[in-house]
Amino acid sequence: MHAAVQLANIPHLVDLVCDNLITRDIYRSTIVCRDFYLGFSRNIFNSINIQWRATFNKLTRHDTLKALSSQTGNIHSVSTTFAEIFRVFVQAALPNPCPVPYPAIDPTAFHRLRTLKYIYPKESSYPKLLKNHKYLPSILSVIESSPNLESLHLGFFLFKEPDYIQRLMSAIRKKGRCLQELHFASEEYVGSEILRELLWSCAAVRRLDLSVRYYDLYRNLIGPKEARHLDKLAKEALSIGDGCKTEDIVFQWRQLVLPCDRSDYGVLALVPVLRHCSLLEELKVPMVGARYYSKLLQHFSPSVLPKLCRVDFRYLSMFIPDLESSSSPNTYSILHSFGSLQSVVAWNSISTRRSGVFADWLISNCFSTLERLNISGCSQFRSPHLQRILCGCPMLKEVDALNKDRRPNRGFDLTWPLLDLYDIKDSKEEGDGEWACLGLEVLQLCYTERGATVAIPAALYKQISRLKRIQVLRLMNAGTIGCGDNMIIIKEERDSVRKAVKEWSCLSDLRELRLLGLKPYVPEEYIKERRKQWAKLERLYYD
Repeated sequence: MHAAVQLANIPHLVDLVCDNLITRDIYRSTIVCRDFYLGFSRNIFNSINIQWRATFNKLTRHDTLKALSSQTGNIHSVSTTFAEIFRVFVQAALPNPCPVPYPAIDPTAFHRLRTLKYIYPKESSYPKLLKNHKYLPSILSVIESSPNLESLHLGFFLFKEPDYIQRLMSAIRKKGRCLQELHFASEEYVGSEILRELLWSCAAVRRLDLSVRYYDLYRNLIGPKEARHLDKLAKEALSIGDGCKTEDIVFQWRQLVLPCDRSDYGVLALVPVLRHCSLLEELKVPMVGARYYSKLLQHFSPSVLPKLCRVDFRYLSMFIPDLESSSSPNTYSILHSFGSLQSVVAWNSISTRRSGVFADWLISNCFSTLERLNISGCSQFRSPHLQRILCGCPMLKEVDALNKDRRPNRGFDLTWPLLDLYDIKDSKEEGDGEWACLGLEVLQLCYTERGATVAIPAALYKQISRLKRIQVLRLMNAGTIGCGDNMIIIKEERDSVRKAVKEWSCLSDLRELRLLGLKPYVPEEYIKERRKQWAKLERLYYD
């Protein structure tokens, strides 16, 4: 059906998502796009997410965006990879087309805008297109003219023009506490002056995301020569302002995402700054060079980050000393200084030798606060240690122990041994009543050895009756499949599947059940019979 006709029949449409709308037939795409927006303009909408290819650049001369321009004042969320959208917004906010490089825009034109995302395009031709700077004035104008902007995501920015930098930093500072989230990326090298401006401008932001997919932010921001003077550089950055002393500054960051960097200056650049982040609640360190972990940890302590309650240390094994090596750094004592953590993510990191140390740390420091544990991908994590965590952390609500092996050069092989849950079965017989985590809501487990079935004792299911979602996938001959959320993977044997479904009858709070590819093993009548016991079941997927 024609796009315009479809939209005309949706009078209450408020959100629009377009992904690769343009086809190879440029002429036909032009007609479809124009009619698409003309039909869309009849509706009052407030959100638009556009991800077009570069071919759309050839279509703008056909006035396909006129309908979009007429609705500028109603939009509260914009997400796009195409900079031409910003030019349309600017032109719509001007009384007449204005050739002035930095036009003054009426702030009321964007008074509803809350979210603005410009994600760096994936097409190889886009970097060349963006380096001519012709779109930056339009982007900056929209930022400056959005008084209620709460979330800003700049997937790229060019720093060759100092005027652009000053305008951006000034706009961020003027937002004050209204701007809650800032996702920032860089394409080029930036000197120390820009770094100081960046840190100071972001002081009031609550969530600062410096992780960069396409570029190394800190390598560009600081450079190898300036890396030798990081302490001095950070001190200068904190000393900016109207007579403010360094010790008086408190950054408002609640969540900080560090960049993916395998260099010391990329990690240590923010170490002095962390001393002024007493409000920080969540810290993410995606992937940093192994030898720099201990340097980073040495600056963490409850006195420096008193409110830190969620940590995401991918490749956490670098924090845990090698039990067989006396030369490993003593980071174990540093880990023990942190307590009251509610969420710990240790993806793809903990080996057999270190899983016991990790379990001891959790039970000793976080037994009364830990609610979420993610050790997915830890292919050699010993199940007795997982059992100790389950018994020793009574507040646990979510445990993710799926084998999500996504390391480079290893493909998507899910056949590695993971968890031998029979150890749990042997030590906790039905009726013991000793399982501690009675509030568990999400349990994601993957079995280890081929030819056997994941066996979780029925007593555990009876005591963790608050589980709300279960998902079951088939196991293939080559290994397991499925890495979705909230799943329990078992073997594709009919008796095993039926036994598991029977054990789930005690889950009175079950809201969602997914049985994908298991129809030959579990008859529909069997499910209907058990469904009577799931009074709160809202969604059932069965094929």
